[in-house]
Amino acid sequence: MKKLLAILFLANVSFSQLLVGVDDSAVPIYWINTSNGIATPLPVGTQVWGLAYDGDINLVYWNQGAILYRSPFTIPLVPDSLGEMVLTGTSTTQSMVALAYHGGKLYGTKNIANEGIYEINPATAEVTLVLDYADPDYDFGGLDFDPVTGKLYATNDDTTPHGSGIFEINLTTQAITKVADYPAGQSDIDGFAAYNGIGYLIVDEPGDFFVYDLVSGSQVSTLPSPFTTSEVFSGGTFIPDDDRDFAPNNFDGCPIDGSKVAPGVCGCGQVEDLTDSNLNLIPDCKVGEELKFTAGNMRAQLRKVKKLPDTATSNQRRKVRKARSAVKKYLAEIETRIANDGTKVSVTNSSIFALGLELSEKVKKGIKVNKARFRKNKKAAISNIDSFIGSITN
Repeated sequence: MKKLLAILFLANVSFSQLLVGVDDSAVPIYWINTSNGIATPLPVGTQVWGLAYDGDINLVYWNQGAILYRSPFTIPLVPDSLGEMVLTGTSTTQSMVALAYHGGKLYGTKNIANEGIYEINPATAEVTLVLDYADPDYDFGGLDFDPVTGKLYATNDDTTPHGSGIFEINLTTQAITKVADYPAGQSDIDGFAAYNGIGYLIVDEPGDFFVYDLVSGSQVSTLPSPFTTSEVFSGGTFIPDDDRDFAPNNFDGCPIDGSKVAPGVCGCGQVEDLTDSNLNLIPDCKVGEELKFTAGNMRAQLRKVKKLPDTATSNQRRKVRKARSAVKKYLAEIETRIANDGTKVSVTNSSIFALGLELSEKVKKGIKVNKARFRKNKKAAISNIDSFIGSITN
């Protein structure tokens, strides 16, 4: 039943990638494809107590106790130590057990006095308490902002007085609201990640991560944990990467094309093949440009198609026949290209297939010189070609 719920719930959700780690320097950070659970190791050589992602400048933050690290999200990750976190205005080191980033600010939680949520200045590694609560009431070991909704969530291991589970935290009002209980049999969940209304409870041991609908508070699925040993701390964060090519959406020129991170010449969704079969200086991959080029040539030939008087010379008649043949040839090329590659063409307010059918109908009428409405049909065909060319956007 949970697998069915997961399919129904996640069908309309853009899959991002889950970044997780534990407090063992021999264990890599893992980059997990949330659609199939495949985990890619990203060794950093440090412990991971908390993880956070700054999607504005593509930076990953993590910490080992009081030591704060960062790295651009690249393959591989390159740890850059920002030093030890200290309480603002003091030299007292502060070990965080979770990190979260949102709105230009980095946050962390402590599970020893003074417990609470702290804002962290990455430039100075100084931390400032922004939400205080009674130490016995909560033990927030996992922390993350949902970057889509802007809501902050945390996992609480304390069973009393509020019960263990997922909690939503409002830093403005200081309100802490329970969203869901932990799964049955779970009492120690130290990592959490959220994206687009989905929460991931990240355990620090072999087994499964738990996937929750943060609106209904219900578990919808699980993901296999990549960890093979039991540790003390775990951390997680989301990096939106819909095409799962290790280039985050905000820094991917082709966010839904897993084979490219930049459009190149041929554009997103197209193989970068610069073959120019007809030697018109337009690569074959530029299907829209090819269609516009061919339609322009067809228009030029259509203008030469005329209704000749009985006194017309044989040379004049030959030129009209030649122009009509050229129009037919160009139209056939357009029809074939649309049939073969129409899905690669973007147009405004229609589909290339519908535009192609209309073009074919108008042009075929426009070259019938013996019809009584020839001049009107030809004018309509030329107008339709202009509209066809203007509708193609790629």
